[in-house]
Amino acid sequence: MRQWIEYAVENYRSKNSFGFQLAKNLKARQIDTAIEQYARIVKPEEVVAILDTTVVKSGKSGFLLTDRYLYSSNEKEGAPVELMYLKSVSVREENNSYCILEYEDGRKRELYVSVFLDVADVLKMIAGKSMPPAAASTGRRAFLADESCPQTISRFISSPTAKKKITIRPSLISFSTVIPRGNTQSISPSGLCTISERSVSSR
Repeated sequence: MRQWIEYAVENYRSKNSFGFQLAKNLKARQIDTAIEQYARIVKPEEVVAILDTTVVKSGKSGFLLTDRYLYSSNEKEGAPVELMYLKSVSVREENNSYCILEYEDGRKRELYVSVFLDVADVLKMIAGKSMPPAAASTGRRAFLADESCPQTISRFISSPTAKKKITIRPSLISFSTVIPRGNTQSISPSGLCTISERSVSSR
């Protein structure tokens, strides 16, 4: 889940100056302040991203994402927003300061986002996802993966192999035949090897 949230944050193009930033790009003090102000049960290493809504980027207000929950400074006393099993996210038509969260088990919840609609957009990307899409392999890895997939192997097995007829010159063939003493060996132009007996005259 953490990987997908990071993917959603990195690939979302914010239209506003206020947008989520990954924890690795934030200062430690900014993360610590956000936790102290509105996410006290969270450990620094659990923070995935923060949307800091303060002008000076102090971390005192905003939205904080972990791999399982969304914390908001607007709802300090309320329970954090659960991200697991989040099915859909929509903005309330009559008041776009609120977004409506719907879960797979039928539960619904409203979240106050004020003017920070980036929160709703990122949650839409997270909804119904658990892992980021796999990046396309390239180079040798892609070649090996393609050649080893079941469909390719099955295709190779079922395809007949065409054998090419190659004529080998007789001079390139080494014989290991044992020729009896007194016999002669000859090779015809067609490559046929014959052994004939040699007549021996008596004195």
